[in-house]
Amino acid sequence: MSTYTQMRYIAYQVPTVGSGVAGFLEMPSGNATNQLVLDGINKPVITNLSNPDARQRVACFYLAMIQAANAVALLADDRNTLKVFVAPEFYFRPTSADGTNGPSYSYAQYKEIKAALISLSNDRLFKDWLIIPGTIMWTGTGIIGKRPITGDNVYFNTCPYIKVGTFNTQSHVLEKEQSSHIDGLPTGYHGPPPIGPTAKATDEVWTIYQTRAKKEKHVIEHYGIQCGVEICLEHGRALLKDILSDLVNWKTGTITKTRKSISLQILTSGGMTIDSANVTVVNNGYILRNDGLGTNAAGGIGFPQVEIRKVLSYSNKNFGRGLPVSYGSKPGFAQFDPTPIAVERTVVLTGQRTVPSPAGNTPAYYFPQSIILYNRVPLP
Repeated sequence: MSTYTQMRYIAYQVPTVGSGVAGFLEMPSGNATNQLVLDGINKPVITNLSNPDARQRVACFYLAMIQAANAVALLADDRNTLKVFVAPEFYFRPTSADGTNGPSYSYAQYKEIKAALISLSNDRLFKDWLIIPGTIMWTGTGIIGKRPITGDNVYFNTCPYIKVGTFNTQSHVLEKEQSSHIDGLPTGYHGPPPIGPTAKATDEVWTIYQTRAKKEKHVIEHYGIQCGVEICLEHGRALLKDILSDLVNWKTGTITKTRKSISLQILTSGGMTIDSANVTVVNNGYILRNDGLGTNAAGGIGFPQVEIRKVLSYSNKNFGRGLPVSYGSKPGFAQFDPTPIAVERTVVLTGQRTVPSPAGNTPAYYFPQSIILYNRVPLP
């Protein structure tokens, strides 16, 4: 049983995708390690990272976490308040291929980044936090952890989630089900040498990722609070709704109602808005979104970069209002509370605490960077 009765959404508003004449652009890494020195922060887990690009991005992310923690310390939060800190998709995507044939880190570098994020989060400053650090773009060949061996470069868009409790810190990862054109992956025929090596997204290479067991990783429990996480296009494909509406026990194959109910639906994205048909939290639950593409840019799709919305109920032509939860078997549309959840505090980021704009970027896609702390809300 959870001790959390309230939740505070903390959004790290930062651009992770630029846009120019040539198309979508990766964001430069910046010089955040210089700011660490100025702030008197010595973190070998950052300075010892082998990839210079990763070093700067991890430093910038940690500085944002510190700014958020300092702001939380001035508010009325207590141990019964769950803090949910979210960064947008593609936060950890390098501008140089570094020998990987695409905008990604190597497998070894990915493991270093993940270990650094876990180590930095394991601090009393972040007690009672759920941390979603956006995603890490990486690739590898041959033996990659428990994954099947392949001769091709196989690309991953991985979202770690870090749970910092009162007494311990836990971490897990989930991988994006379906790549989109914004991901920037190389394309080509998948096959063994001499036809390859080429590159495809995970779902195009290993069908094992399509198993229910893998998709179930998108549903997590934070010390009694059920949450779901989607990466950009997964929300458009109704991944969480599909998982939670499944009547087949993915462990045994038997027909049974194994679905869970989630209170929080977290969307980390780069060009994806909330689709009311794909929201699947319980009544009085919340969907939290953070987008790294200029969705509110001039000529864009006109949606905020970050938002939190409360679901009051669900409505459907066949079933009417008041459905308990939006399942695939009852494809309801979320009915949101018309009263927006107010922002309690905003911390504006400047100088070396920010991610620079790439050359040729359209100005409207380089929006202000800040830490946005919403008012606390009761958990359902």
